[in-house]
Amino acid sequence: MIKKKKIMFIITDFGFGGAELITERVCLGLDKNKFDVAILGMASTGSSAEKVMLKRLKENKTNYYLVMREPGSRYIRLLREVKRAIREFKPDIIQSTCNMSDLITCAASVFNKKTQLISRLPNSGYDLGSVERSVRKVIYKRFNHFIAISKTVKEWVSENMGIDKNKITVCYNSIDLKKFKKAVSYTHLRAHETVLDLVCRLLL
Repeated sequence: MIKKKKIMFIITDFGFGGAELITERVCLGLDKNKFDVAILGMASTGSSAEKVMLKRLKENKTNYYLVMREPGSRYIRLLREVKRAIREFKPDIIQSTCNMSDLITCAASVFNKKTQLISRLPNSGYDLGSVERSVRKVIYKRFNHFIAISKTVKEWVSENMGIDKNKITVCYNSIDLKKFKKAVSYTHLRAHETVLDLVCRLLL
C-alpha cells in the first residue's frame, strides 16, 4: 500500500479572501487516496465566511486546525499552537502563504529539517520596508520551494530576495469558469454595453 503524502496548508484565517479560497480549493481537490491534507487557520474571526468554509471542510472530511487567537494575544501562544498542530499531524510538506504565515511556519519548523516548506507568493513585496525585506530574506532561506502567481513576481522575488529561479514555480490563480458560463446572457446586453459593462452593472 502506497503511503500517503501528508500536506499541511497554513493561512491567516478561514475567510473569503483570495488566498484562503484558493487554498481551500486545493485541499478539497487533492486526491485523498494519495494525499492526507490539513489546513490551519492562525486566527479565528468568528465570521460567517469562517463558518461556511469550516462547514465545507467538515463535509469533505478534511482535517483542519483553528487557532483561537484573541485580539491583543501574544504571538508566543500562536507559535506554540502551530507547533502543536505540526507535531500532531506530522506533515511531509507545509505550504504557507506569505507574510505572517511564512514567519510562523519558519519559526515552528526551525528544528524540523525533514518537513519540506513551500511558500506561496501572492505578490512581489516590492513595497516592503528595508527591515521587513531583510527579515524575509532570512526566513526564505529555510524554505525549499516557492510558488509565484506570475512571472513578474518570480522575477522580482528572485532578483530582490536572492532566491534561485529554479526554486520558484509560476502557478497562476485559477478561475472556475463554470460559475460564469450561465451568469452572462448576451441577450441582456444594452446597445452600448460589453460583457464587462454588464458584469459591473450587476455587481453595483
